[in-house]
Amino acid sequence: MRDAIHLVRLDPLEPDGDRLRVRIATDRGSVRFFLVQYEAWIEDRHYPVARYDASHGTGHQDLLDRNGDNVGKKWFPKLAFQDVVTLAHTDFKANWRRYRSEFIRREGFEQ
Repeated sequence: MRDAIHLVRLDPLEPDGDRLRVRIATDRGSVRFFLVQYEAWIEDRHYPVARYDASHGTGHQDLLDRNGDNVGKKWFPKLAFQDVVTLAHTDFKANWRRYRSEFIRREGFEQ
């Protein structure tokens, strides 16, 4: 099995800014496990805001609080893992600013 982890900056002008943490494990070309997590840079640290993963054997999305605890879940039982990975990248790249704003409001950070 091959396991790869990498970071993707969402704002190229902010090297320590918001990012995606991506982990994909494959076996013979098939995705066996994945994690695509959006992390916001707030008050000098990265906070996990939302993630797509396969930790329960089914692709899903978790919304997180400032402690990394789950505050919402959305399941994708009919999608293959590779399709959920694609969905995660597309969603976060298009909507990371909205996820950030909602997290700041929900968790009571200063704006």
